[in-house]
Formats: sequence, structure tokens, C-alpha cells
Amino acid sequence: MLDAFVWVFLISGAAPPAHFIGGYRGTSCERQPPIYFKLSGGTVKGISNLGWIVWLRLYIEGGRLKFDTRIGEVVALPQSETDERWKLTTPQWPIKHVVLQGIDRDQMMAAA
Repeated sequence: MLDAFVWVFLISGAAPPAHFIGGYRGTSCERQPPIYFKLSGGTVKGISNLGWIVWLRLYIEGGRLKFDTRIGEVVALPQSETDERWKLTTPQWPIKHVVLQGIDRDQMMAAA
């Protein structure tokens, strides 16, 4: 069990099978919802490989463009929890479970 806040990162599109746990075996293709793609189409989805990532966010504060860049660790969750997270988001998109380093939930979500 992880003693950390785990973020859900989704890719609003597709990623190559090598990006997912199990490669092609861990990959499926699903139809995109019409709310995102009116003419439909499929996306390649799976659960992202474990390991370290570099992430960044852009935001506006005080009328100026700012950004954060840090590292995060992609972690494994039980399949049942992953399935629940997909139900609460867009289940057709690839998912990544991330523990961010050096920034907590409240700092990330703080309003300017």
C-alpha cells in the first residue's frame, strides 16, 4: 500500500504499445467518445510503464505565464483501483498513476 497522494494522468489520445505495461498484450483499442471526436475513431490505451518521469505544468499567475517542472514516479496500483479510476475519468484514454516529488496535492491545486 502506498502512503502518498497518487495522481491520475490521462493522455487524451493514444500512445504506442511500448509505453504500456505488457506492451501489445497490455494494449487495447477503444472508440473515442463523440464529445471529444465528433467523427469518432479509436485510441490505443493501457496502463503506463512504471518508472520516473519529468512533468511540467503551465499556468497564469498575476497575469503572467509561469511553469513548474519536476520529477514524478509512475507507480503500480491494484487493477481494481485502476478500473475505478477509469470509471471516474475517460476510460478510453491511457492512464498513468503518478506520485509527484516536491509538491503536494494542496500546492498543485492552489489557486493563484
